[in-house]
Amino acid sequence: MPTNQDVCLGLVTWPEIGERLKECDIALIPVGQTEQHGLHAGTDLDSRNAEGVAIRAALAAFPECKPVVAPTISYGYSDLPGLRDYPGVFSLRGETLISLYYDVAFSLVRMGFKKIIFVNGHDANPPFVEEAMRRLMKKTGAFCAMGHLSEMNNDFAEKVLEQHNMPADFGHACLIETSIAMALGMAVRTDRMQGHYCEENSGP
Repeated sequence: MPTNQDVCLGLVTWPEIGERLKECDIALIPVGQTEQHGLHAGTDLDSRNAEGVAIRAALAAFPECKPVVAPTISYGYSDLPGLRDYPGVFSLRGETLISLYYDVAFSLVRMGFKKIIFVNGHDANPPFVEEAMRRLMKKTGAFCAMGHLSEMNNDFAEKVLEQHNMPADFGHACLIETSIAMALGMAVRTDRMQGHYCEENSGP
C-alpha cells in the first residue's frame, strides 16, 4: 500500500523526484487559505482540506499512474467586508496570487511534470487559479486543470443533508466543510459548533 512518503514531494529527496519523473508526469497542487473558521475549527481548514483530498486522490491513483502532490499553498483571497476583520485572516492581492500559483506550477513544469492539477479548498481562489493556468498553458503547453472541493461534493452533500432534514446549502465553515476536515483527521472543537454554518455569533 502506498503512503504519504510515496506521493508528497516535500517528504522525498531531489534524486527521488527525478526517479518519479521517469514513471509519471502528473503533479497535484493543493491550494487553500488561512482565515477564520468559526469558533470550532483552525484557520488552516481550507488548506488542510485541499491537501488531504489531494493526497488521498494521489494515493488512490498511485497503482495506475504514480502522481505526486506538491507542498500546499496556504494563502488565498479573503478581502471581503466582514471577513477580513477577523483575527487570523490573511489575504493576498489578486495579481500576487496569480503569480504565486503560476510560479509554483511553472517550477513543476520545469522539473518535467507536464500535467498540473490544482486542488482548491477555498471558494474565492478559482478566478486566480484559472488565470494562472491560462498563462501557464499559453507559455508551456502543459495540461492544467482544477478540482474545486465545493463543487466536487455538492450532489453527495445535498443527499446527506436531505436525509437529516437539513437545508441543502453550503457556506463558510458549514457542516459539509467541517465534516471533510473531521474525516481527514483534523481537530475540530465540536462543543463550540453553533448552527448550520457552525460559525453563528462568532464575529470579533
